[in-house]
Amino acid sequence: ACGTPVIASDCPVGPARILDGGDAGLLVPPEQPQALASAMRRLVGEPELAGRLKKAGEQRAREFDVKHAVPAFEALLFELTDA
Repeated sequence: ACGTPVIASDCPVGPARILDGGDAGLLVPPEQPQALASAMRRLVGEPELAGRLKKAGEQRAREFDVKHAVPAFEALLFELTDA
């Protein structure tokens, strides 16, 4: 959403799903600062990759916008309460 490529720790719940399995940002193992540093160097050294991830990240962020998220949560709540 901020117009920069994303690097996230691949913790058990969340980042991989949010980053579409790594298609919208780089995932690094948690608690491995060298992996984070390597990912940063990679983005600096590969401007085409950085640009692709920036664009994919911006698109992915729009999918979590309130306009999209609220209807999805409402649908889930209706589905759960109808059961």
